[in-house]
Amino acid sequence: ELDPKSRHHRFIWHKRSVLPLAIFPLSLLAFYCALTLSTSQGTFVLLLTLSLFFASLRHLELACRAGWLPPYFAAWLPFCVLMTGSIICSRALEKPLTPPRIFTLSPHNYVKRRQD
Repeated sequence: ELDPKSRHHRFIWHKRSVLPLAIFPLSLLAFYCALTLSTSQGTFVLLLTLSLFFASLRHLELACRAGWLPPYFAAWLPFCVLMTGSIICSRALEKPLTPPRIFTLSPHNYVKRRQD
């Protein structure tokens, strides 16, 4: 049972709301990484993002327990930063992606047929 008067328990209540919702910005970020980065780069970016998200959540929890931050702000700040970053990445996908040079047609990429 969570005590509504305890700062730590109010933070836990907000954290329980934030963690399931974090799947939405993470899925947007994964979609962006899948379309623009290689497999190893995408994996690195997603692991780095996840570790920074949970590390910031933990450090803000400690700041909340010390009385420096309100519980709702400490719990929702990492989510808002993650959501903002994923929206910026998804907005970058609205620009057309340039095709690889292998698929561009130029006179040097194909051999002209001889006219009979």
